[in-house]
Amino acid sequence: MFSCKNTNLPLVSILMCTYNAGRFVKTTLKSLLNQEYKNTEILVLDNNSSDNTLSILNNIANNHPEMRVFSSSKNLGPYGGLNFLLNKAQGEYIAIVDHDDIYHPKKIKKQINFLIKNEQYIGCGTSLYKYFEKDKTFKYNKIKAIGSFASHPSLIFRNNKRLKYNTTIKYKTDTHFMKYVLCDKKPLIANLREPLFLKRIRLNDANLSYFLNERLTYDDIFDYHRNTGDTMMLVKLLLKKHLNYNALKKITNLRGRKAISDFNHDDFFRSYLQYLK
Repeated sequence: MFSCKNTNLPLVSILMCTYNAGRFVKTTLKSLLNQEYKNTEILVLDNNSSDNTLSILNNIANNHPEMRVFSSSKNLGPYGGLNFLLNKAQGEYIAIVDHDDIYHPKKIKKQINFLIKNEQYIGCGTSLYKYFEKDKTFKYNKIKAIGSFASHPSLIFRNNKRLKYNTTIKYKTDTHFMKYVLCDKKPLIANLREPLFLKRIRLNDANLSYFLNERLTYDDIFDYHRNTGDTMMLVKLLLKKHLNYNALKKITNLRGRKAISDFNHDDFFRSYLQYLK
């Protein structure tokens, strides 16, 4: 058992699944360990990586008792991995992070303060910056203020031991979890306006979402509809499949991008720069 840094604050369990993340995971963990909110446990499952991810995780965990590392002899997938970690989590709140993203130092503090003051919401997400590695530019993405959706790696929600991701749903698994499991189709997630996390858009677009979009099948689409009855999402996914969503996303991502020099006088943004050197 790790020793809590501040037992006057509710414990937040930060969950992260890793797979071949050796190039990113040290930076991601640094941003978690540097949070202003200090009562956290960091639970990491390595999904049978073939690179040096697991050794990096273990080396960092040796110096940080609030961090626990687990490894799987087979890849459980991102959501099977999160279910594994949910079973281990002791926190009153659950935070989700992807292995290549970066938390702003104030992220958890601001979200937990919001949830404590606003008990009507089960979860809190945030807006974000996208960081495009290829040309080192940034784009602000605003998320709808109230609803049943958040950018999944920004999400913090109240822990309920019965909450699990439905891994039989192969596409939009996190969207299904937020809307149908966490919120029961009610507007129970609030999204803060501040971009409190940074999402890397990797070289050659090698993000998980990119691969999932590439592999999207009609069976996946109709399976989601069978599980939810969501006709609007059915139409969206059929259009996404037909119109090549990844190609359209590349085009829309060109709009509104900025260079680092555009943030010279932005103290909030500069908190990210230490992680991008």
